[in-house]
Amino acid sequence: MSMLLSPQLDEKQLKQDVLDALQNWDKSSEALGSQLEKLTLIQTRRKILLPDKPYAGRLAVNSILLEGIEALEKEDEQAAHILRLRFLNKETVQAVTNKLGHLNQDQTKRSQRNAIEQLAHILLKQEMAFRQSQIHLLESQLPPPPYNQSGLFGVKEALATLASQLLHEAGPWVIVVSGIGGIGKTSLADALVRHIMRFFQFDTVIWVRISTEQLHTENFSDNLIIEYVMGQVAAHLCPDIVANTPVAKRNFAVRQALKDNPHLVVIDNLEVEMDAIHLFSYVSDLANPSKFIITSRTRPLGLGGINIHTLTDLSLEAATQLICHYAQDIGLGDLAQATEAEVEPIYNVTGGNPLALKLIVSLATVLPLPEVLTDLVHAQVGQIEQMYRRIYQSVWESLSKNARALLEIMPMAAANGMGESQMQAISGLPKRQLWAAITELAHRSLLEVRGTVQERRYGIHHLTESFLKTDIIGLPDEH
Repeated sequence: MSMLLSPQLDEKQLKQDVLDALQNWDKSSEALGSQLEKLTLIQTRRKILLPDKPYAGRLAVNSILLEGIEALEKEDEQAAHILRLRFLNKETVQAVTNKLGHLNQDQTKRSQRNAIEQLAHILLKQEMAFRQSQIHLLESQLPPPPYNQSGLFGVKEALATLASQLLHEAGPWVIVVSGIGGIGKTSLADALVRHIMRFFQFDTVIWVRISTEQLHTENFSDNLIIEYVMGQVAAHLCPDIVANTPVAKRNFAVRQALKDNPHLVVIDNLEVEMDAIHLFSYVSDLANPSKFIITSRTRPLGLGGINIHTLTDLSLEAATQLICHYAQDIGLGDLAQATEAEVEPIYNVTGGNPLALKLIVSLATVLPLPEVLTDLVHAQVGQIEQMYRRIYQSVWESLSKNARALLEIMPMAAANGMGESQMQAISGLPKRQLWAAITELAHRSLLEVRGTVQERRYGIHHLTESFLKTDIIGLPDEH
């Protein structure tokens, strides 16, 4: 992500800001220096130490500097001693020289400069370690990425543009990533959030995935989606609110938390048009200073304060890159080195839709690619939903018996996926056959691999879920 904005610190400027802060040790000025103000160590400490007081910034800076001097003392006792005498005790260079006894004034000044450089370096190391721990904490609260990081294509400009908008201290306060199913809305939002969190501009990042299956089985009020979203956000921002708290009181507490400090809230998979219209208007009132990212098929036309970024089909160049990368992943050597001319027939059928591209490439592992494409053309598939249905039907027919049995149970998976033991218990497949089926479905882009290396979980794309429910299981289509 090096093409995006960089949260790196300027160590040279940090040294100057450390010197300025030491020189103003006993002053309540809020002018802390550009690099010191960027330190998450300072920002976090400030929130702990009387955040509403005008001198909170000075208290935070002094406490971090003092801890840094204590760390320096373990490495260089004389350097720490000089800083204490010069800045905490406000003694002159001559007085410090006299106390040390073995240095002249020039040597004392040189030792002071070295001590400040050492202190700045210690603070920088502490800052980077703290940032890394905070990033790990934030990432642990996100769902696993829905893509291979190296396999995100065609969104370089979108990432840069949206990152700039989110990091801007003013609006837009609500960003809607819109587009048809399978176009990569969730993948873009996920990549964007994982980059943005490295700037520590938001206190927390909250990811709410709309699960239509869950919503339609629970007894919510008329404002179904709104109440679901507010409940999920409340669980993160207001965990002390008990379950039986009146909805109005809970919503007020959430709104206050969003207004008091900047938070980033992602609302993913907003597919129902009427629910979307109400939610767009509702979150606009909750925003500022907090910001929202919403992934949706619906474009909120006519609402102020909302920026709409519509994802369109990949270019032929990006589609070729995706196909080559994916073919390499699944061991399809013929397509791993494909040229744009060789990819163009696939591109013409799919229109450059990422999920459709991957599904067709996965079919090429068992069927001749020309046969797959000819079948789609002869079927006169027009709209994207019809194209997916035709592709999914072809993929389904090419699966093994065990892979079909496993895929049929996947609509029961929760939003964060299903673990191996649960999959085995529900499918009834012996462990060996289960892993063979998992591997087959993952290679065919029908299973999304989530979780960690230590604990894998598996889920399915909502379009896969829709196909299974309507064409295989026989449930009514919710969309």
